[in-house]
Amino acid sequence: MRIMRERRFPGRGLLIPAVGAALLLTSGVAWAQTTGDSAGDSAIDAKSMIDMLWVIVASCLVFFMQAGFLAFEVGSVRRKNTSATAMKNIVDWVILNLVFFLVGYGVMFGASKSGVIGTTLFFGNDFGDGQSLASRWEWVRLLFQLAFASTAATIVSGAMAERTTFKTYLLFCVAIGGFIYPLFGHWVWNDNGWLKKMGYMDFAGSSAVHMVGAMCSLVGIKLVGPRLGRYARDGSITKLEVNSASWSALGVMMLWFCWWGFNGGSTMALTGDVVPIIINTNISGATAAMVGYFHARSVQGGGHLEEKFMGSALGGLVAVTAGCNVMTPTGAFIVGALAAVVHNYSYDLILRRWHLDDVVAATPVHGFCGLLGILSIPFLAKDGSLAAGGMLPQLAVQCLGAAVCIVWTGVTAFVVLKLLDATVGLRVSPMHEIRGLGIGEESQVFEQPDPELDQILQDSEAYPPAPRDTRPNMRMDGY
Repeated sequence: MRIMRERRFPGRGLLIPAVGAALLLTSGVAWAQTTGDSAGDSAIDAKSMIDMLWVIVASCLVFFMQAGFLAFEVGSVRRKNTSATAMKNIVDWVILNLVFFLVGYGVMFGASKSGVIGTTLFFGNDFGDGQSLASRWEWVRLLFQLAFASTAATIVSGAMAERTTFKTYLLFCVAIGGFIYPLFGHWVWNDNGWLKKMGYMDFAGSSAVHMVGAMCSLVGIKLVGPRLGRYARDGSITKLEVNSASWSALGVMMLWFCWWGFNGGSTMALTGDVVPIIINTNISGATAAMVGYFHARSVQGGGHLEEKFMGSALGGLVAVTAGCNVMTPTGAFIVGALAAVVHNYSYDLILRRWHLDDVVAATPVHGFCGLLGILSIPFLAKDGSLAAGGMLPQLAVQCLGAAVCIVWTGVTAFVVLKLLDATVGLRVSPMHEIRGLGIGEESQVFEQPDPELDQILQDSEAYPPAPRDTRPNMRMDGY
């Protein structure tokens, strides 16, 4: 008796996403085509409709960067901490959405008070009903900026992974989305922001997003200290296992693809600049990956080759983000090559010289390469595209803006994290760090001694900030 097999449509797995995308675009078209409000606004013209649809699609790509960061971080941590790392990537998206909508967007893009802080657009007020052209653009820009805002906090998640308490990270996300990121963003991107009025240039956020996230990460990893066993008492580096380099590679490719929306969508219109911007982004990332690989292998002896190869690619994407709209492909090539070298040397600086345990190398990728991108604009921008007028004035403004970013973010992140450390607790207990983290174990108590813990504490450098209670009966420190 023959068994009849069900004949399945080959593309069945893609049917639901395709239908969802079609519905999204159809609803966007319908929304953009409807007539104006009762005040007498005319129908939205076709150009505005196309521009809004492009920004909506770009917002979706930027949102999907969360999945890329999640894959990259889950691949970089140890298997016992993959669940907690994944949950943190969901949490920072949830927290940043709410906080940025309620407060951050107004601080960043509201009517400027002396070029320092926004004073309107809080809690979704003053957006209008979505009928007039101006009102619709405000909602579209909010959607795009919501996706942007979460990126800065996600950078911190990976850097401080495997030893930071869940509640502290959650509260730190509130601070990042509420005032650390949006206030600097106001200075840079608000039309009346004091840095922008001076001519500071940062097209899509090499400083406003990436350097902010990197400085928060740098302060965080300094205060929380390295993972147990990362450094021996003699200062040597202990290689810790990673969950899967394949997951990290997948994350890199996802982030790279989504960067098309990150940079291309920052035009806020579907103009002739979009494709050249995306091409510049690709050239810089590809050049950085190739140069980073051969530099790490030939000049630096091949240590941490996979990490430097992937990190260089991301570093090239970060560096070109500041000036991809004013550079030629040749300029993007140069920025990518420089970013690879900067990334590789800063990777060793952070890990070997400063003894800071950055799990995903967020500081080299987003900090040092972001700074390179900001400072490269005066030298590589096309003629007539410098907002400050000339190369030297532009360089002075770029240096000032980068310094302000470093000081503002570093100081505020330090104050917030020190307060959280004193109240909630910054680091989990040694016992929980050894056995692996989760988000539902706040009341877990370990009754038996752990020989592995004793050995690691004996072999490692002094345990960094947070109570050094190595007794076997320990309650989780707020995680």
